Amino acid sequence: MPGHGSIYLNQTLNFKKPVFINDEVSAIVTIKEIIDKGDKQLIKCLTTCKNQRDEVVLEGEATLLKYKN
Repeated sequence: MPGHGSIYLNQTLNFKKPVFINDEVSAIVTIKEIIDKGDKQLIKCLTTCKNQRDEVVLEGEATLLKYKN
């Protein structure tokens, strides 16, 4: 996600710490809420990025629109 039948509507990003060259960053996306709208769904996701020291370097939220098949 996003994939076929979905539209990325928006995302907020809050940078918590700097990221440097050669840092390894992992992104974790968690579905926070699914809102059913008939033939489509609004999906709210939490985004967290951590560096190799397991420190949070970025947090945010995204909203996607997914059409049902």
